[in-house]
Amino acid sequence: MMENGKMKIKQNDKRKILAQLLKPVAAIAAALLVGAVLILYAGANPVMAYKSLLTGAFGSFYNFTEVLVKASPLWLAGLGVALSFKAGIFNVGAEGQIMMGALATAWIGVVLGNLPMIILLPVTMLAAVLAGGIWASIPGMMKAKLGVDEIITTIMFNYIATWVVSYFVTGPLKDPAGVNPQTAELGAGAQLPILVKATRLHAGLILTLILIVVMYFVIQKSTFGYKVRLLGSSLTVARASGVNVPLTLITTMIISGGLSGLAGMMEISGLHHRLLNSFSPGYGFTAVVVALLGNLNPLAVFVSGFFFAAMTVGANEMQRSAAIPTSLISVIQGLIVFFVLISEVKHFPKPHIFTSKKEDRGVTE
Repeated sequence: MMENGKMKIKQNDKRKILAQLLKPVAAIAAALLVGAVLILYAGANPVMAYKSLLTGAFGSFYNFTEVLVKASPLWLAGLGVALSFKAGIFNVGAEGQIMMGALATAWIGVVLGNLPMIILLPVTMLAAVLAGGIWASIPGMMKAKLGVDEIITTIMFNYIATWVVSYFVTGPLKDPAGVNPQTAELGAGAQLPILVKATRLHAGLILTLILIVVMYFVIQKSTFGYKVRLLGSSLTVARASGVNVPLTLITTMIISGGLSGLAGMMEISGLHHRLLNSFSPGYGFTAVVVALLGNLNPLAVFVSGFFFAAMTVGANEMQRSAAIPTSLISVIQGLIVFFVLISEVKHFPKPHIFTSKKEDRGVTE
């Protein structure tokens, strides 16, 4: 009887794992199917359009490296979003945290630009992580101490970060020799080395891949990760288990923001080598989609981030070959989120602000 019971438990576990794997695949398939209908409505051939999408992403070695370049910030910010969502904290401010990390990178990279790389590059990375972490900690503290909804505050902080960056690139940090709203070029020591000649693939990719593995063990295997998962499942259970809820919440937000800040650093240090007024095409917002599609699992975030990067890179070829606007890719990405949320509506962590018990609406201890 005992053995039969264990067999049933193992079978149920396998079914749950299989279901979790199939949900994002089904969401992607459904989104692509709806996308095909829209392509037909636009008067184009869906098969040819999707073929050109794949060609644009993987048709040459350079295109493949571009996918990795686009995936790196999505992986980092997606990891940060996944961590916060795992704790039941809906940090949708990754875009602002990316911007603050980029601003710190530009400041350090320009002001201390004469320092050697062995000193300047680590200092620049640290500054970006701190900037993103501090920026995220403010909504985190407001949530922990005042019970303020983090969805509202992190969205607001995205707009504030946009204007802060705009102020600095048109004012104190503006390149005196240029006319565009941008900073001077970073010192050579603050620029990430290129991994492959004649491409834009930089050394930030290596650190990003390492962090994906590290974050998997942090979330799934560490004591802190257990507290995060406990916090995401129930505030009441977390408190009863001795978890310091405010401290765990704020720490989670700092790490989440720090990862996004590092993504901003890699964009500036690895690609642009200066801070531009609109350097991010919305990586922070796409990172939310990446985290959801990856079911908040760092290893799955790697797959979903790569998928979204491939779609972004391939979209340009699809536009040229099939005359399909690149905005259709954004529609398909939105549809993927829609179908993922439908499949996870019963299992996804609820934001604590919506809990029914009055004492759980704030998390202050």
